[in-house]
Amino acid sequence: GTERAAHAHNHASLGSWTRYANAFIGEVVSELVAEMPGDRPLRILEIGAGTGGTTSSVLAVVPPERTEYWFTDVSQLFLSRAEEKLKSFPFVQYRRVDLETSLDEQGIQPGSFDVVIAADVLHTVSDIRAAVERCRVEAPGLAAWTKNKVQGLSKGMAQKVQLATALDLGRRPRVTHRW
Repeated sequence: GTERAAHAHNHASLGSWTRYANAFIGEVVSELVAEMPGDRPLRILEIGAGTGGTTSSVLAVVPPERTEYWFTDVSQLFLSRAEEKLKSFPFVQYRRVDLETSLDEQGIQPGSFDVVIAADVLHTVSDIRAAVERCRVEAPGLAAWTKNKVQGLSKGMAQKVQLATALDLGRRPRVTHRW
């Protein structure tokens, strides 16, 4: 109803690529959640969440009763706006995080998240390789879980995980699927 209309209105001003990327990330997270045990808590870290475009796509597909979502950004202004915008999601926490420095030094323990999202933020850092490595260190459980499940992933899901990696690195792969 009203929530869907507001969600659609908020996304109407975004470019088609951004809408596609956000919907795609939401789909990847949804499929990962579907493959996880139903009683397992889900911890998601979104780095550089900014205006919350990707956040909205992900929050729509996670189970609120077992999800802890960290909305992070370097800007206190974005954090304040997001806290107001997303107040109907009590499982979301808001933190100031700078991808240029060690996440451990900022109170984020290595390996404590299942999913790390860094959408449209890696291009803002001075050392992209170091930033990508910081993100990888945060979710080794998911990486190991995914490696153990590679045989069980459908070809389509395996391609989506590869495409999500390309999105994280800021590449724009050739898109053949339309939403």
